[in-house]
Amino acid sequence: MANNDEENTLAPFTYFWAIENCPEFLSSTYIVSPVFIVEDIQSEWCLKTGTEGLFILCFIERQRDSGPEMIEIYLELSLLDTYGHPLIKVSLPYSFMKGDIFERRTFARINDVFLWRRKNFLSYDTLTFRCRIAKVNVSVSRRNVCYARTRLDVHRKSFIWLIRQFNSLRVGDKVSYHLVVTEGESLLLALTLTESYGVEKVHITIETSPRVKFKVRISILDFLGKRHITVNHVRVGRMIDTVHLTEKRVLDRVRYFPFNILTLRCEFLVGCGVKRSGIEGYTYPPSGGGSY
Repeated sequence: MANNDEENTLAPFTYFWAIENCPEFLSSTYIVSPVFIVEDIQSEWCLKTGTEGLFILCFIERQRDSGPEMIEIYLELSLLDTYGHPLIKVSLPYSFMKGDIFERRTFARINDVFLWRRKNFLSYDTLTFRCRIAKVNVSVSRRNVCYARTRLDVHRKSFIWLIRQFNSLRVGDKVSYHLVVTEGESLLLALTLTESYGVEKVHITIETSPRVKFKVRISILDFLGKRHITVNHVRVGRMIDTVHLTEKRVLDRVRYFPFNILTLRCEFLVGCGVKRSGIEGYTYPPSGGGSY
């Protein structure tokens, strides 16, 4: 990999990791790739990714394999575009002990990948990482490629929520809605009225398990079904999230609840972890399925 900056240069070992069903980064923990084996340097590895603040993180971790205690490699980590070319890349020599992790916490900007250049990075909601590895100053007789795939458990849920007798609600009253996402995961929504300095405010609390991360858009509809007040919210890790919807005094009764029914449209994108993950194949499979 002496000419690693040249895109057509073949690496001694290349690992492609496709993350499917990834319209947004909706995971409450790091997403971990299937472990892959680099037989020529007798070692095992995995990639990890997640988000922190405004950034997508990217890690590579050497497993506690039975190979050499220390390995010097030339490493390249990249995010590919829909044609398989690297749009974001970091490359450098690095020495790994067993169990060591190389991390890049500002690997990519979330908005760059999922907003500004979404059509370049995402193909059918699939994000693809590439890792290329070469042992420093060592030539190899053949070049190997490994393919892996991880599918996220992400669900789209939308519904109309009718808040009946809305004008009769008092401060402290609650109206609940139970949203089932999967057999094992659900969200509990509760519309509540609070008061601050004499002003009544409409809030929605959302409670779910720590494993779930969600993005939601909640809109107040008028009597014609048109959106007029819309709030977007992304879960930030709390057990119970509170979404401030509006002040009650701005809701004109004739326009928003002429029959004493407030109508909300709720649109959720819910991540419940990883659905499945595995190695799809090697050009040259490890000997006997190998483990180091």
